[in-house]
Amino acid sequence: MDKPSQLIPFYPVPDLEAARHFYQDLLGLPLYQDQGSVLIFEVCPGGAVGFCDYGELPADPSAFFITLIVEDVDGWAQKLCQAGCR
Repeated sequence: MDKPSQLIPFYPVPDLEAARHFYQDLLGLPLYQDQGSVLIFEVCPGGAVGFCDYGELPADPSAFFITLIVEDVDGWAQKLCQAGCR
């Protein structure tokens, strides 16, 4: 039996279109699949992240986080701040 070839964690979100705007438009991640109530974005070869508009939202949103590794951390931080991210 071979090992898994991909990893796609899924997160419930209160606003799927806001998630699409952030990950596709702001971060530039390509949309891998749109299943209507689920969006999956490719992060890197073999790695993706999914968001769904159903499921229990965590009581503490800071309990979940996603780390994207980039070379220009300062540049990305500046871009996100300019876009109104906190």
